Amino acid sequence: MGPRGRGTGVSPDGYELHHAKFVQEVLTASAANALTHPSAVCPPGIIRNYLGIGYYPSAAETRTVLFHLVGRGGLYFPITRPLSVALDSVYQILTPLTEGMEIKSYPGDYIRVVRDVATAGSTMNLCLRFIDTDLPYFSYDEPLKKVIRQTLQRSGPTLIGGRVGSSPPAGFGGGVPGGGRGGRGPEPI
Repeated sequence: MGPRGRGTGVSPDGYELHHAKFVQEVLTASAANALTHPSAVCPPGIIRNYLGIGYYPSAAETRTVLFHLVGRGGLYFPITRPLSVALDSVYQILTPLTEGMEIKSYPGDYIRVVRDVATAGSTMNLCLRFIDTDLPYFSYDEPLKKVIRQTLQRSGPTLIGGRVGSSPPAGFGGGVPGGGRGGRGPEPI
C-alpha cells in the first residue's frame, strides 16, 4: 500500500522517494487577533510526514512563539521551546524544522503554533509541506528471509590470527567442536 493506495509500500519512514509526487503544500491564516492557529487534523488511516513548517504574522511583531504537536487525545507535545522572535510577513518566517528534519504525525494529530500576544488585527499564517501515506495495517517479515540474512552475516571468511581461515590462536575453538580449522572465530557462549 502506498499513498492513497498507490505505490509499492510504506517504508519505516512512512514514505519512499517515489512518493515525492504526492507532496502537498498548504497555507492557512487564522482569524484576526488569534493567539493559536492549528493545522488540519491528520485523517484516519494516514501517516503525515511534515517536510516543512513555517509561521509568520500578517504584521511585523516581536512575540514569544512556540510549536506543538497535538495528539488525538488532546495532549500537547512541544516541538520547540518558547522563543522570543521578531517576524514580519515578508522575509522572516519561523520554522521548527531545519536541515532536512521531519515531523511525523498519526491519525488525529495536528500541528499548532502559539504566540503570547497579538498585534491589533494581525493574523497568524501557517504554511505546511507534507506527504500523506497510507498507514499499514501490519508489518510482515518473511521468516525464511530472516534466516538467510543471518546465515549470510555469519558465513564468509573472517580474520583470525592475522590470516583468513587459519588455525585460531591457542585457547580458541575456532567454531568447530574440539578446536581445529573452522574458518571462523568461536561462537559466543
